[in-house]
Amino acid sequence: MIQVKSFKISDSDGINKLLNKYRLASGAHILVSEGQICVPYEDGLEANNDQIIAECSEQRNTLSGQLRIIEHSQDIVAEQIKAQKQVFEEIKTKYEANSSNKLLGEEHKKRKEILAESERLFRQNQAEEARLRLNVELFNKKIENLK
Repeated sequence: MIQVKSFKISDSDGINKLLNKYRLASGAHILVSEGQICVPYEDGLEANNDQIIAECSEQRNTLSGQLRIIEHSQDIVAEQIKAQKQVFEEIKTKYEANSSNKLLGEEHKKRKEILAESERLFRQNQAEEARLRLNVELFNKKIENLK
């Protein structure tokens, strides 16, 4: 658990004694103000419920942000699929009317592959959305259980 201890700025022995026993808290910053230095350190104790709730909330919020990005991406991919289907159907109709045209055959095959790839991406995003939603839901349950 993160703790903070204050020292006079000239108390290098006290600071070194603390840091020989405990490690500096990762991601935290040493603060200096009015001749005092505040040193955040890890005391090695288990986090309490409030800290676990805060950590779970932070992780849930990160996942929620990722979910919003995937949802936006799905809107874009859905529009791309719609446009690609239209182009594919036009090429398909032309190719069916003139199946001996090799260029149309190649274009038909290429458009079919492009459409299939976009549809695969859409399904992958759906799976990722489901995973993220489940994570958010489980964090919400964990937070409620800890309250």
